[in-house]
Amino acid sequence: MPKFNSMNFEFTEYTNNPQGFKDYCINSLINSEQIYKFRLNNIIEEYSELNVHDFRVSSRRFIATLNMIYHFFPSPYNKRIRKVAKKHLDVLSRLRDVQVMSISSIKMKIQFPIMFEFLNYLNKLEFELINSNKEYFQQVQFWEIEDDVFHLIRSMKYDFNDHKPTFDDLKHYIIQEYQLLLEQKQLVNTQDTNTIHRLRIKNKKFRYLIETTQPIFKKAKKICKILSTQQNKMGSIQDASVFIKEIQYFISNNPSLEQEFIPIIEYLSEYQKNLISNFEKSSVILSNLIYFDLNED
Repeated sequence: MPKFNSMNFEFTEYTNNPQGFKDYCINSLINSEQIYKFRLNNIIEEYSELNVHDFRVSSRRFIATLNMIYHFFPSPYNKRIRKVAKKHLDVLSRLRDVQVMSISSIKMKIQFPIMFEFLNYLNKLEFELINSNKEYFQQVQFWEIEDDVFHLIRSMKYDFNDHKPTFDDLKHYIIQEYQLLLEQKQLVNTQDTNTIHRLRIKNKKFRYLIETTQPIFKKAKKICKILSTQQNKMGSIQDASVFIKEIQYFISNNPSLEQEFIPIIEYLSEYQKNLISNFEKSSVILSNLIYFDLNED
């Protein structure tokens, strides 16, 4: 494992002391909340595919910032904000899966014309989800988060005077989270896609943690690029699992089409095996500590 004291932070904006670290945390919170609220307002005013995507990204960054801050300043306001933000994010998960399956179905319908039937099913499902999500976000109240963010910042300023975390503590936290990532990687069984999915969740969490350090950590972009590539590979494996399960559900409600869909399931299973093989060959990069030799230029 790399040593935390080999991690080079640049202190051009913040002083390297407890007050500087607190300022960094508060500014990170303010900046991520502003972007989050802007994206949330966009999705309320115009529910579009682009706005949904941007909101999902800003939500994950906002939640990652809150997670990092909670580790050092465990305010109950933080937990309340994360609960609301995660609720808004989770609402969009099913729609995202349906849209990914729709794109794949369109590509496959020439080779497997029966996919037209499944695509019609997805289109109806997407229409229902979009209407449901529009209605949900129209009911969102900004004050839910704004009030708690105000009180969280006030709490960080005045209620944690006995807590004096520093940037060295942040380094320790990053290394601890990296260790958890590597431990999860050791548990991966390529015959069980659920283990890959769990690693993807850890990978994503660590990636967004590293992203929060970009104002002070010059290696953040390099590390995030590595993590993003692996995240995408694991994401494709998970998308294939979701796709296969959805087709199986569709067949259970349309048993007369079962025989026509068997070749499609076999095709997707083979495709997923190839994705897993590719990931297995490249995932060693997560354990290759040269990329975490943070003194290296």
